[in-house]
Amino acid sequence: MDLDIDAQGRLYVAEHGGDRVQVFSREGEFLREVRGEESSAGGFDAAAGVLVSPSGEIYVADFYNNRVVVFQEDGAFDRVIGTPGRVLPGRLHYPTDLDWVDGHLVVADA
Repeated sequence: MDLDIDAQGRLYVAEHGGDRVQVFSREGEFLREVRGEESSAGGFDAAAGVLVSPSGEIYVADFYNNRVVVFQEDGAFDRVIGTPGRVLPGRLHYPTDLDWVDGHLVVADA
């Protein structure tokens, strides 16, 4: 559903139906996957968007769980951003995409 490329040229592919992010080398070799199941965040329910920050953190728009899950560069769980809900500050309702704008994380939210 979405993809991003990090500073080393690795490709990150968000799989909405597969509930994971796959990581590939520049040559197309599968390197690993990020699912979140081993973290306190639990697994994804439709990984809609993925973004790799300039510092290497991996941000995943977790569509049906109404949150953004953050992982370290090695795939270790870091934190969750947002609370499920509608129209209130800090609440997310079906986040779909992520981007960096002037050093800030921006979340597209349905």
